[in-house]
Amino acid sequence: MTSDKDKRVFRRYKLKPSIELSSEESEVKARITAYSLKGIGFVIDATRAVTSGSNIHFKIEELALEDAGRIVWIICRGRGAVQ
Repeated sequence: MTSDKDKRVFRRYKLKPSIELSSEESEVKARITAYSLKGIGFVIDATRAVTSGSNIHFKIEELALEDAGRIVWIICRGRGAVQ
């Protein structure tokens, strides 16, 4: 018997506002796909805008949130995650 219950430690929230990312390499706007206490999932339209392991500064105006983080992983389609 399988369970459909989400087994994540931190609940994920669906959110669609934009996020501004800046690093030593570039500045780019992205769209948030989900967020939790431990990270933010987002989609970037630009290719190679950030690289895995990069330290970044981010700003989400809709949540009045601004902080620093690190790019944890990237999928070639432009999806990535910040922790």
